[in-house]
Amino acid sequence: MSELCANYLPPNWEETVCTQLLGMKMKQNDKFWDWCQELCTVNIILWGTPSHLSDTALHNQLEAALKPSLLNYCFQEKINKIIVLKDWVLAVKEADKKLKDDRKWTCKVLAEEAAHNSKHPALSGNSHARNTSSAGASSSSNPVKKCPKLEDSERTLLAANNGCFKCQWFNQDHNSKNCPNNFPDGEGYKKVTAMCDAAGNSPKRQTNSSSSLRMRPVAAVIPEAVQASESDEEDVIATIMPSAILGNGTDSKDDVSPSFHSKHLSLKFKILAHHLDFMLIFTSLLDCGVHLVLISPETADELQLERFPLKKPETISVAISKGKKKIMSLSQYVKLSVTTLDNAWTSKTVHALIAPGLCMPIILGLPFLSHNKLIIDADARTCIDKTTGYDLLNLSVIVPPPPPRMKSVDQIKSTKSAKKHVLAEIIEVGKKRMEDGKLTFEDIKPINAIGAICDAVEKLATIEQLQRHGDKVKKDFREIFEPIPHIDDLPMDYLAHIKLKDAEA
Repeated sequence: MSELCANYLPPNWEETVCTQLLGMKMKQNDKFWDWCQELCTVNIILWGTPSHLSDTALHNQLEAALKPSLLNYCFQEKINKIIVLKDWVLAVKEADKKLKDDRKWTCKVLAEEAAHNSKHPALSGNSHARNTSSAGASSSSNPVKKCPKLEDSERTLLAANNGCFKCQWFNQDHNSKNCPNNFPDGEGYKKVTAMCDAAGNSPKRQTNSSSSLRMRPVAAVIPEAVQASESDEEDVIATIMPSAILGNGTDSKDDVSPSFHSKHLSLKFKILAHHLDFMLIFTSLLDCGVHLVLISPETADELQLERFPLKKPETISVAISKGKKKIMSLSQYVKLSVTTLDNAWTSKTVHALIAPGLCMPIILGLPFLSHNKLIIDADARTCIDKTTGYDLLNLSVIVPPPPPRMKSVDQIKSTKSAKKHVLAEIIEVGKKRMEDGKLTFEDIKPINAIGAICDAVEKLATIEQLQRHGDKVKKDFREIFEPIPHIDDLPMDYLAHIKLKDAEA
């Protein structure tokens, strides 16, 4: 097997397959079972080599490459405590199936609620006891006016204040699906504003657990103004991280609408580590709202980039949840250049300020985008270099150009040269076999002239006999073999008449 691999497999095939195996990560939409079988198939290729993963190593590799949601669920259910690889794979398979079923059920509930709200806009009825008149029984026969449909601004206010889209009250512990109240009456209808709801109640922020779950963590970095006269020079950079906390069922449909947030424009770059003589991969954030290029101290230390002092420290402040400000001063920077994973694009060198507590190892702001002439399209999610047209966020597969077609003259010369080398090799091999003395020739009988003459005579006699027999057959069946006479000479009488059936009858 080793000889077969050495002769027919490309060099460094073992390292290539091992690198592919260790780099296989489970994507968000992948099924665990299919991805696991694919990874195990690659591991089987390395059977009998030092790079082949044992059951324990394969267990660790599979667990480390799981997608975050499935990995967290495995930790919660103590699936990671299972030691046997087969039992662990089956348990994770069931966990992945359960997560997918829960996700489908959630999407189905949201779709049904959206369809219900769109098909049943607003029915007649009263929303509160205060809106019910004492003469309601006597006026029940009169037609009730429907309240108008909620506007986008009203839906936003209700969603921001734990409101219900049906009764249109603030600070409720139910949603429109299980609302015990009726729709507001169209007579004297009050539009939902930032000051009051349809019942006239003012919004009050709840301090219970449900309201705390609705908060989104926000981290903003703004420069600190030293003097009032320098306010014109203030810049703002902001990074908003989405919350992964789910509500307790009281959130309205618009709370999870994609229009409130979108995915960050993040991508992976390769950066040269001079002390290691090869490139390391880091995740960076493209942010056109940041006026600086920032790098974390840990990333700078890992790359061992040379630090340079700023002539004037950059003072910024960080706004936290309670409105307090923490002043920070950035006094060092490094020179940074990044390369895409396919090595097709390398940026120009920019100055990155060292800032602690970043949400990502590197944040590439406006200086990076402007210096490299990059254009970001948030709708198409592209980041294109104006000079080359290369898209950093959508790496394309580079297909090598086909080899140039050889001219006829060159092809003839190549064929003649190859023929010459082949003949020389055959002659050389023949000489070596002759010199070895092990080559023996087959004994060939001498030519039998009399026998050859007899065979020739017999063949000629057979041909003549067949010719005579053929002439006799043609003579006996002359009527069959004679050529067909002209149509005018054909007989007019016939022995039978076949009447064809009319197809249209």
